Amino acid sequence: MNKELKKLKRTDLLEIMLLQNEKIEALEKELEEKNKIIENRNIIINNSGSIAEASLKIMDIFNQCQKAADLYLENIKKEEKEERKEEIVKEEKKKITRKRKFKK
Repeated sequence: MNKELKKLKRTDLLEIMLLQNEKIEALEKELEEKNKIIENRNIIINNSGSIAEASLKIMDIFNQCQKAADLYLENIKKEEKEERKEEIVKEEKKKITRKRKFKK
């Protein structure tokens, strides 16, 4: 190849150099585009990790809220049972009082 280059005219050599320069510029542009694609993918991957972490945190918050709601409902049910018991005791006391009055 060296011998072939030596045989070429100066204008031919300059033309070859210009073509190589154009190829280099095209390759540099392609490399830049590929690097942008890689950068965008890295951003997407990093955001995916952040989204996954946020999802886990939100799930934990929802679980805590659910536990609090379950505890609240459990306490309401206990209070309702206690109120029913008190009502039953009051009704029974009223019945006993009526029976005593009726016997007199």
